[in-house]
Amino acid sequence: MSSDERATMEIAALEIARLSEEADQLREEVDRQNEARVAAEAHLLTMEDRMLDLEAAIREECAMEFEQRLALEMAAGRIPWLLSKNVPRSTGTAKSKSSSEVSPLTKIAIKKTFLSKISKRK
Repeated sequence: MSSDERATMEIAALEIARLSEEADQLREEVDRQNEARVAAEAHLLTMEDRMLDLEAAIREECAMEFEQRLALEMAAGRIPWLLSKNVPRSTGTAKSKSSSEVSPLTKIAIKKTFLSKISKRK
C-alpha cells in the first residue's frame, strides 16, 4: 500500500469516526427531545383534567347560585300573595285596612317565615 493510499485510508477512518460521533450525538438529542415531548404531553393531560374539574366546580357553583336567585325571585313573587291571604278580611267597620295596608311588621314576619321555609328545603 502506498503512502497516498495510506493517507486516504486514515482520512477516511477519521471521517468515519467523526460521522459516527455526530450520529451518536444526534441520537442522544432525539432521545432528550422525545423525553421532553412525553413529559409535556403528560403535563398537558394533567392540566386538561384540572381544567375539567375546575369547569365542573364552576358550573356547580353557578347552578347553586342560580337556584338561590330563582328561589329568592319566587319568594318575592309569593310574598304579596301570602300577604293578601294572611290579612284578616274587613269586618265592615269604616276604618278597616285594605289588603294592601298591611303593617310593616307583619310583612317582615311573613317574609322571614317564608324565606326560612325555603332555606330549610335545601
